[in-house]
Amino acid sequence: MKERLASLDLLRGMTIIGMLIVNNQGDWACVYPPLRHVPWHGLTPADCVFPLFLFIAGVSLSFSTGPGGINPADRRAKIRKTLKRTAILLALGLALNLRPYADFGTLRFPGVLQRIALCYLAVSFVSLSRSRLLVPVLAAALPVLYWVLLTQVPVPGYGAGRIDPEGNLCRYLDSVVFGPHVYQNGPAAGFDPEGLLSTVPAVSTMLLGLLAGRHLGSAADGRIPAFLSAATGIAAAGFGLILDRWVPINKNLWTPSYVAVTAGIAVTLLALCRLAADGKERRLRFNPVIAAGRNSIGIYFLSSAAGILSANCFIKVNGASASVKTQIFSAFFLSWSGGSGASLLYSIAFASLFVCIAAVLDAKKMYFKI
Repeated sequence: MKERLASLDLLRGMTIIGMLIVNNQGDWACVYPPLRHVPWHGLTPADCVFPLFLFIAGVSLSFSTGPGGINPADRRAKIRKTLKRTAILLALGLALNLRPYADFGTLRFPGVLQRIALCYLAVSFVSLSRSRLLVPVLAAALPVLYWVLLTQVPVPGYGAGRIDPEGNLCRYLDSVVFGPHVYQNGPAAGFDPEGLLSTVPAVSTMLLGLLAGRHLGSAADGRIPAFLSAATGIAAAGFGLILDRWVPINKNLWTPSYVAVTAGIAVTLLALCRLAADGKERRLRFNPVIAAGRNSIGIYFLSSAAGILSANCFIKVNGASASVKTQIFSAFFLSWSGGSGASLLYSIAFASLFVCIAAVLDAKKMYFKI
């Protein structure tokens, strides 16, 4: 592994661990507050996990293309690889949405992996360009264009300018394109947090990762640019917080202020990881986390499947029938701790299990590649 990628694997590992903890609470009625998503406007640590993944994917793309695109002779192979990866990510996302009952009538089409796939497809093609201006221009323009559409295009029955859960343009377009095949348990029935239109500003998040990666790859001295990167990230996050006065920070809608704040946090964390992970001796301290980062997609898919199956497979213990998850949570966590504390401990234990699996796979050089 190249030295310059150690910090990226560290950040990716931290992110997948954060996602495992956020997505696998022992009791969804008693979630530890920082791990609860904001219902609509606002931001918690849980709301920063997904954009970190997109940002990291953009950084990774920068190492395969560079600021001047790729050799024309390799362009066709790159396109084939991009299309293959996109198709696999889409298939995995749909497979997760099908579990546990394989009901095609209620299959949700959007999802986390589906959004990653679409962003990856778009940013991969942008990265092929030899223009140095295309990436920064698109990264800035896409959130602005999205916000104009969101606030100026009228929604039938609601009018223009609605950014509430029911009356926004994102929900309306998803209902037209996907019909009933969207998330039904969000802030409003039929509003999908990974819907089609809100993927546009999510592409910008990955483009900003691409820009950050190109800066990282061109830096001759890793330590000084890391401090400069951290300052840039703090400034971007501050800009997003100021923008929140006029453009609310909202993960569900992926608003421009949300793009700025989360990208700023991502740049700052990447800079800190560079300072922490530079040098083989210090990097050894983070091996379990880095192992999770090297196998992030595989760990995400396996943990998601395990979470779904444990919540939908029922067993009897002492005459009482409950899901495997409920039985484990009650016996090992709720029995000696209560409320959100027990829920937090369960999620940490769940994440720790898959970090151990990642470490074993890493030791055996077994990686989930697409």
